[in-house]
Amino acid sequence: MAARKNTAGLSRDLELLDRIVDADGAPSSVSELAAQTGRDKSQISRALSTLADAGILDRDATSRGYVIGWRMHTIAAQSLEAHVAAASRPYLRQLASTYGETAEVVVLRADETIIIASEASRHALAPYARVGAAGPAASSSTCRAILATEPPELAATWLTPKRIAEAPGLRCTTPAKFAAEVARAREAGYSIVVDEFEEGVVGCSAPIRGPSGVAVAALGITAPKFRFEDSLIDAARTVRRLANQISNDLGSAAGKRSSLLNL
Repeated sequence: MAARKNTAGLSRDLELLDRIVDADGAPSSVSELAAQTGRDKSQISRALSTLADAGILDRDATSRGYVIGWRMHTIAAQSLEAHVAAASRPYLRQLASTYGETAEVVVLRADETIIIASEASRHALAPYARVGAAGPAASSSTCRAILATEPPELAATWLTPKRIAEAPGLRCTTPAKFAAEVARAREAGYSIVVDEFEEGVVGCSAPIRGPSGVAVAALGITAPKFRFEDSLIDAARTVRRLANQISNDLGSAAGKRSSLLNL
């Protein structure tokens, strides 16, 4: 197979975009990006100017640094993640209101889980749940809930040494134990973690399925262990029910069957 053309240039541009996104809205200068990437300033300046001309980036009038531009927001609004987030919002509010804890919708991307929608806890002490925040997938309940909708052989091979190393609180530290945990999530319709994603934090999640029946995201609650551990099973069942309703709204026949089974 012939090598794809221009992939190296695209990869370099994506690296710049990632760095600018990581700045959380603060303008990124050519010098800063050069220092972060080890690339020549003139190359970076040309790349950023091209991206700005296309509306992918915007240049701050005061600092002359670069921020994400209008076209990125337009593209993002048409993504699957945006559609799932919009469908989930009323259920997120309901979940957060019922339990008073942080509710979130999360997607699984390679080694990370990424929050695409959240509703904050009413408590001052609560886990960080900013939209766009990412964390190691292996130790999360959301990862297991999502993998539970995939063929079982995927869970048996998903837990690599790299993923174990990136999740220091992980208890299922062999592929077989991890696959068994995913199987339990498949049977129950939800997944629970205690002190795995972070010491003193508990969580529960259930899959949000697309039309094919495979999860496109997961709905969950994350909360301090001292405040929420006793409510975890009840919350997990509520999360499962609401996730099935979101799945129904997205057109998942599997979600409809699950809703009937979980009544």
